[in-house]
Amino acid sequence: MEEVKDRLNAKPLERAPQQAQAEFRRIRIDTYVGMALSNAVALFVIITAAAVLNAHGITDIQTSS
Repeated sequence: MEEVKDRLNAKPLERAPQQAQAEFRRIRIDTYVGMALSNAVALFVIITAAAVLNAHGITDIQTSS
């Protein structure tokens, strides 16, 4: 309901199904951007951990512990 109040002409999709395509597009874009950013953060965590471990001479890793 909060998102409905943020947009001037937005109504619940049950009452205004013609707005569904635009909302689904917005949700899809939001999901793709969020997933891309979270994957980028995960990648940089992995790269940073590898660089730090390698800098300290730890190159033979058998387990996560």
